[in-house]
Amino acid sequence: MARDAEHHALSRSERGIILPIAVIEILSGSIGGITQALASHPLDTIKVRMQTMGQYNGMLHCASMTIRQEGVSGLFAGIQSPLLGSARSVISSITGDDPRQLKPYQCLIAGATVGAIAAIVDTPMEFLKCQMQIPGTTHKNIIETGRHVVHSSNVFGLYRGFFATVNRNIPAYGIYFGAYESIRNRLSRGEARAATWKILLSGGLAGLCCWTIAYPTDTIKSIIQTDHVSQGKKKYRGVIHATSSIWKTSGVRGFYKGFLPCIYRSFISNAVCFWGYENSKHLLLSQQ
Repeated sequence: MARDAEHHALSRSERGIILPIAVIEILSGSIGGITQALASHPLDTIKVRMQTMGQYNGMLHCASMTIRQEGVSGLFAGIQSPLLGSARSVISSITGDDPRQLKPYQCLIAGATVGAIAAIVDTPMEFLKCQMQIPGTTHKNIIETGRHVVHSSNVFGLYRGFFATVNRNIPAYGIYFGAYESIRNRLSRGEARAATWKILLSGGLAGLCCWTIAYPTDTIKSIIQTDHVSQGKKKYRGVIHATSSIWKTSGVRGFYKGFLPCIYRSFISNAVCFWGYENSKHLLLSQQ
């Protein structure tokens, strides 16, 4: 028995460093977030521009104008922010060592709670991203954009749209994780590891559920965060004022500008996000 224990200890040591489950969750979530950003950012740029500007006739028109005026790189404007914030995708780790031990409604509550907290990180990241996605911006990267914002107002200027982000994150994160766990559980039905197509479908459908419900709140956030950074030139005073302005000028349709590219983006981005998360987590756990 002692020899077996010695052999077991040796075999574990030969595998390398044993990572805590929390570290595995963070690494897996980061990988999922990076794959999500790379796969979907061009559609996010189109979405934001259609939400905040009235010069586009549709998704293809917006894409073609962006490429014509700025090149293909214009579609990737501000991608540094989602890449730096990729670890946000680890939110599911709040449910414990194995989030599937919780019921879907518990994942929904947990996701909504952390969504509100995540706004502390989301707000400056998304604000800088949105500022970079404005056509004709002269800033080369998010660092230069951040310096301009701080110089124009102050460091709190980076938190433009904080309450709008909280307003979006609570339903978005809750629905996102609650729907993913519910759909994945139904498809996998107790399997130790779901097939790739089940992970992709679960993530994609969760993204559709999330954005279909939370999209109007994202539109409000986008127009606030693409507003002028100087206090004296701001168009919107806050969430209520922005909501009222959209309603008066465009009605209900105003809250759904850019919805089509968002739907395409949500399925693609969330499918590859959970695919990257699940597979990287399985790989890391298999090395333990």
